[in-house]
Amino acid sequence: MHQLKARVDSEVLPKWTNVMFPALTNYCEDKFLEAHISKVTKSKCAEMMKKVSVVSHFLAKRLATASAELVNGVDLWEPLLEVLGQ
Repeated sequence: MHQLKARVDSEVLPKWTNVMFPALTNYCEDKFLEAHISKVTKSKCAEMMKKVSVVSHFLAKRLATASAELVNGVDLWEPLLEVLGQ
């Protein structure tokens, strides 16, 4: 089965994570998810030369949900991603 991916603007992602990442790690009680966010964030921030990066659609949707809950219903993540087709 093909897993959906989300394409993320690598130039915007580090700016977003500078604000949201500390709150997201506190929000996520799931240690596996927290570690996955940390790994993805670190690797994507290190790849600033790349125009776009790909993260799992599952992670992207969890980040969207978390950001909306953390910022009074405003989804700061959705503008950064484009869901790739199946």
